[in-house]
Amino acid sequence: MSTSSTRGGGFLVGALYGLIVSTALFLVLSFLFPIQITTTPMADAGPAPDGAAPVVMETASAATQAPSVGGQPAAPEMTAPEMMQPDAGAGNTITVGGAGDSSPAPAASTQIASTEAVSEPEIATSPASVPDIGNGAPETAVPGAESAAPTAPADVAASAPVAAPSELADTPSGPAIEVFATAFTGDMSKPLLAIVLEDTLEGSLQPILDSGVPVSFAVPAGVESRITAQSIRKAGFEVVALIPDGTSRTDGVAENVARFMRNVPVAVALMDSDAPSLMLNRESMQTIIEATGQTGLGLITFSKNGELVARAQAEQAGVPFGSALQITDDFQDEELIIQALNQAAFVAGTNDRAIIFAKTRPTTINAMLRWFNSARAGQVELVPVSVVLQRLAN
Repeated sequence: MSTSSTRGGGFLVGALYGLIVSTALFLVLSFLFPIQITTTPMADAGPAPDGAAPVVMETASAATQAPSVGGQPAAPEMTAPEMMQPDAGAGNTITVGGAGDSSPAPAASTQIASTEAVSEPEIATSPASVPDIGNGAPETAVPGAESAAPTAPADVAASAPVAAPSELADTPSGPAIEVFATAFTGDMSKPLLAIVLEDTLEGSLQPILDSGVPVSFAVPAGVESRITAQSIRKAGFEVVALIPDGTSRTDGVAENVARFMRNVPVAVALMDSDAPSLMLNRESMQTIIEATGQTGLGLITFSKNGELVARAQAEQAGVPFGSALQITDDFQDEELIIQALNQAAFVAGTNDRAIIFAKTRPTTINAMLRWFNSARAGQVELVPVSVVLQRLAN
């Protein structure tokens, strides 16, 4: 009895142990050798018709299930879901948004309009300045002129055609000293004094212009200065073409004089260089007289040795001629400049006329403004330079 019970308990333990081992073995084998599932790709159904919702997933229907085998239904063939891909085609269209939205996609190369702000063209609003008439500086308009002369680089200004002011556009008929002279109605019974200024661009000339004194301006003739010269003339002031220092007395004098007259075409006179003086040399003076004779330009030199010979040559040729006193750069004191102006007034009183030349240093401008209101200045008539030259010629 004891033996039978032991045998029965051992059988149960063995069966239980075998079940556990079998189950573990089945799980291990299932993990190592998983069941293979056969998939079949879907047939290309073509693009979805217009208005239809896009197909997201398809599964095998009952009609497509595998037939039964041996009276038993075969295991169904499972089909993995497959996403429908859009038909790219040649039209470069894709479906965006909801169903029915099939508008063409924008081309990838389409450029986006720039958002950078476009600046407005700048308009000059600064007031016109006093003419820059010295040392070949850029040319600007004279205050009071009807239109401002444009400022341009030298290489542009030299190549661009220059339009003359309307009243000067016609070819002059007559001597330049008459055609380009400004109107003057002063007291001709007084001694005449003409002031010729060369602008050094060191200060404003507006006080001189506002004084009402009919000064004349010497414009450098060695550079293209016609715009400056025409602007000065149109503003009511006379122009003198100033021969640059260093001009040769012997080489190409006639050609140089012709160029000087082209550079300053509205001048009433040609003024001598200071170093060396062309008009104080007999040969070069004769050449100048011959080169300017047909134009009717007046000639001005400086009061130095040789002046009497130059005057005799000009008078013999019938050319208006004058000699000028000079306020040199050595005059840096207002009192000395006023003394020089008093001396010029004395010469005018003695000879009935005189010319004085100065550069527009700030000290010189201040001294002149003081002198204009002096008693000595009241003893002479301040006139444009052409008035003095034409009286000398009479």
